[in-house]
Amino acid sequence: MCDKPDGGLAFPGSRQEIVDLTDDTKSSQMVTYSGMSVRTWLAGQAIAGIMGNVSQDDSTCEESAKEACRQADALIAELGK
Repeated sequence: MCDKPDGGLAFPGSRQEIVDLTDDTKSSQMVTYSGMSVRTWLAGQAIAGIMGNVSQDDSTCEESAKEACRQADALIAELGK
């Protein structure tokens, strides 16, 4: 578990879904999705940019992932000022 600020939730929402009940009937119910953390979303955006601008020889996947998280953390910290 990470104890860093994660920026809250990105893309939370709810929608109607059809669900199968145990007796082979269907029901419509509202399902709520919490979404991903803003930190996760920002890291995903960062890794897309990082991977689009490096060659395989420049860094490992682990280094790129760490850099993406570092950039996400820096942006969350800056936005919190």
